[in-house]
Amino acid sequence: MKTKIIELCAAAFLVASCSIKEDRSACPGWLHLALSGRSVSIAGAFEARVSVNSCGRTYTLSLSADHPETWIQVGRGAVKMEAVLGNGAERGQAWGGECDSLWADSSNFRVREDECFAEVQLHKRFATVWFSFDAEPDPDAGSLVVRSSDGFRCLLPLSGKEPSVRLPEDAGDSALELVCLDSDGGAALWNWDLGYALLAAGYDWGAKDLADARVRVSLAPLSIAVDVLPWDGGGSIHLEI
Repeated sequence: MKTKIIELCAAAFLVASCSIKEDRSACPGWLHLALSGRSVSIAGAFEARVSVNSCGRTYTLSLSADHPETWIQVGRGAVKMEAVLGNGAERGQAWGGECDSLWADSSNFRVREDECFAEVQLHKRFATVWFSFDAEPDPDAGSLVVRSSDGFRCLLPLSGKEPSVRLPEDAGDSALELVCLDSDGGAALWNWDLGYALLAAGYDWGAKDLADARVRVSLAPLSIAVDVLPWDGGGSIHLEI
């Protein structure tokens, strides 16, 4: 009898000590969002606007150098995260001007556990191209324009500082050319396939961080040489209001 009681007590102890694993697939999870060290440096005094879409709901929040990380509760499953530096830059571009200096991130992942970590990496989504000439162009003789087949158009300033233009991230998807227009701004005196010249120099429009480039133009005879400038993780921020 005593042996029977001991066996029953042992069995009861085993049952009590076993963990019952419940199905937590319908339970929400916690997403830990944090700016990368490089993104903190890029952001400076600006905030990164972050949008998180989960289970049909969108959550918006801000991260900055003073507040580089946060936790939010999201549903289990697919999550889409998008971030844009709040320096006034937008993806849309008005006709006739260079693009904004857009720093952004986008990623898709799944939340499967109670906790998930995602790093926000702000990427350089614009390309600055500087132009130099073997002889100083005469602004009265005509104008130089960078334009693309999808409507991008920017006039190069030929006086003062070194002429440059910021190209949008989708500039590689269309024909891109450097055009010299007559003094009336109508007829093209000559045009050069700038897009081909960039690609021939090794420019990668598919890179997460778009490089910059320097274009050397010889006017007589007309020729163009391109140097792609590797991006070192820095870069200036242009405030666009």
